[in-house]
Amino acid sequence: MTPKTKIAQILLTATLLFTFSCSDSITETPVSIVQIADSDLTVELSKNEICTYLCTGGEDGAIIKTQAKHSEISEITRNSETNYSAIYSYKAKVNYVGYDFVEIEILPDAIPIDEPNIAKIVKIEFYIK
Repeated sequence: MTPKTKIAQILLTATLLFTFSCSDSITETPVSIVQIADSDLTVELSKNEICTYLCTGGEDGAIIKTQAKHSEISEITRNSETNYSAIYSYKAKVNYVGYDFVEIEILPDAIPIDEPNIAKIVKIEFYIK
């Protein structure tokens, strides 16, 4: 075995050991989902009005847990236009009048470090006039 082959073998072994030891330590921690009542919002909208909600700031994760049923727009956008913050937007179907709601789950990496592994669910209730 040549010295170059030995070095390559040592590097490959070290890389594999590092990869497997890291993957074992990066197992997903179970996430508790907590409904926080004071995070629930009630919004009154006129027909065809758009509502936006800043889910969090910075490097965040947010998903729609329960989709609005009477919406033309009900989505979370996170791009350069939102400065990479998760922004939820809602617009009722054309000429819809009544009640609608959405539940947004804000994932742990978006929550302050003093609340580890807790996903927060925010319920937004819409009353469209």
